[in-house]
Amino acid sequence: MVAVLMIWMHGNLTLWRDAISVYICSTAPLRVVSRYSLYML
Repeated sequence: MVAVLMIWMHGNLTLWRDAISVYICSTAPLRVVSRYSLYML
């Protein structure tokens, strides 16, 4: 039971990590632009 739970959690973690990395990659340009605009101010 514990092994199944750990495998399930591990699978979910990898899915979350992939989703988060895709989200970060898609929002990185916006974040860089906003950071530079803050520096300009």
